[in-house]
Amino acid sequence: MKSLGSYKLFEEKKNSSRMSFDELAAFMPIINKLEQTFFIGGDFFIIIKVKRSQFGANSTVSTYTTEVWDHCGNKIDWIPSQSGVFLEPKYDPSKATIEGSNTAIKAGMYTVTKRANGRYDVNNVPGRTDVEIHTGTTYGNTTGCLLAGKSATKSGDDFQITAGTSSLAFAELGSLIDTYGSGIGCVSLIIED
Repeated sequence: MKSLGSYKLFEEKKNSSRMSFDELAAFMPIINKLEQTFFIGGDFFIIIKVKRSQFGANSTVSTYTTEVWDHCGNKIDWIPSQSGVFLEPKYDPSKATIEGSNTAIKAGMYTVTKRANGRYDVNNVPGRTDVEIHTGTTYGNTTGCLLAGKSATKSGDDFQITAGTSSLAFAELGSLIDTYGSGIGCVSLIIED
């Protein structure tokens, strides 16, 4: 990931000699949003990478994998990566930024925080509020949220989370977030179409 590489370059330069303000200013423009979160977060940073892959008449299936990084930009290999699927409503780009629309959110980078109800908020979604990661099995269980599961199956013209896997995937993802991503801005959800 290029952004983590520039952070490592910054760290190497910083540790090798004292930087002047001009040298520091030369590095600052290459620090993007992902790198900036390392400066405000906790000891670990979680990235949930999401790739939309299957599209039904009313549903969208994405695969996800997780990565955990330390505050210095080093991938933490002793924390196992998780994988699964998210089920969202069908993606309609013309409605993706309209509050209350029953469509998947736009591709992009979002932060994730825990809600008091045990679900996880997907924050800073353009034009939308109350977008969450939670359990569920069909597109009827969401109006724009991401339903966690271990796998998805085809059901007619649509997809659904495989029976019995939503609670398991949500618990595993939740445990990872609660254990290693408890700082502000420490969990990023990156969605690609």
